[in-house]
Amino acid sequence: MTDGGATQYVMLMASLPHLGRPFTQKQLPISRYRLEQRLGLLAEVDAALLAQIETTLARHRSHLAETETAAVASADALLAATTRHPTLYALVRDQLEMRTALAALRRRQRGDPPPAPRSVWGVGRWTGWMARQWSVADFGLTCVFPWLPEAAALLTAGDSVGLERLILAQSWNLLDRYALGHDFDFAAIVLYVLRWNLVARWLAQNPEAALARFDALVTQALDTHPDSLAPLLA
Repeated sequence: MTDGGATQYVMLMASLPHLGRPFTQKQLPISRYRLEQRLGLLAEVDAALLAQIETTLARHRSHLAETETAAVASADALLAATTRHPTLYALVRDQLEMRTALAALRRRQRGDPPPAPRSVWGVGRWTGWMARQWSVADFGLTCVFPWLPEAAALLTAGDSVGLERLILAQSWNLLDRYALGHDFDFAAIVLYVLRWNLVARWLAQNPEAALARFDALVTQALDTHPDSLAPLLA
């Protein structure tokens, strides 16, 4: 990146509003449209990598895609693309490994047998270990994924909201950990966008927050165009 590009990234980060934790927000402090406008300052190669990160992580959300071979191939491609950014590489690896562990819990709960040796089913350093420890409640990995026992209990109880909240919190903590030392560079921008996605994801699944956001949008519309919504609200 040139010095000019570095200056642009400082300007970009300085223009972005603070994001509170997902569970404390009633609405997003910046819309996706406005966020995309700010991201127009990214260099083309960085914009492409950010899009790849978002797309791949979204594909692996909750559990691996139906076509596991394609999902794992996209994850491997992303890991290869982030090798020039050590922080982003480690972050992406940890996110994908976390989702692979969650996918393993889901597979086991529905009665699937352990994945066959050398089969393509997950991403990261622990796939073989989990397959060998399939009958162990936490796959013997609580030291790596301390949230696994709680996730397993929530999954067994059918508490999808509680499980979503747990995974969002763990993802947020992971982003916080990798944010250290990154304030105004490309990694900081990626981390911001991923945080924005987590807040948006929680708001989309939280009825109270969704209602508050709708009320705020209606109020804003009435303030801007007081006659446009009058027939609907009469």
